[in-house]
Amino acid sequence: ARHTPDFHSMAPVVMRGRGRPKGSKNKANGASAPVPALKRGRGRPKGSKNRKTPDADLVVEPDVLVCPITRTMFRDPVMVFDSGHTSERSAIVSHFRRNGAKDPLTRLALSSTKVMTNWAVRQIVQDWLDRHPDVTPDDWDSRELL
Repeated sequence: ARHTPDFHSMAPVVMRGRGRPKGSKNKANGASAPVPALKRGRGRPKGSKNRKTPDADLVVEPDVLVCPITRTMFRDPVMVFDSGHTSERSAIVSHFRRNGAKDPLTRLALSSTKVMTNWAVRQIVQDWLDRHPDVTPDDWDSRELL
C-alpha cells in the first residue's frame, strides 16, 4: 500500500553525500544495516550546469507535486473532471489525443476529456518554489508556473 503523505510530510528531503543502497552490507562486519532507500534528486540549484556534483545537497520535490505521467514537478496542474486525478496539462492533453477518453492511470474509459486547473496543487507548488529559491525543477526552463 502506498503511503499518502500529509501536508507536513511534503517538506523537502535533503540528502547529503553518498549513501549505501537499500540492503547493502556493512563492510566492517558484513552485517546488514537498515539504510533508507536513496531518492532521485529532481531539483538542481539555479544556474547549476552539472547535476552530478558528488557531495552537493539534493533537494527532492515531494511525490505529491510530481505528475504521474511526466514524473516531473507540476508546472500547470490540471484535474481530470471524471476521475479527479491531477496531471500536467500538456501531458494529459497529449494522452487524450493519442488514446481518446481513457484515464492514463486506471485505463478506464472516461465520459469526458474535460480538465480544469487544480488551483490547490498549483498553490502548493508555488509555496514549495518560494521556500526553495535556488532550485529550478528538472525539465523546467525557468522557475515560473505556466
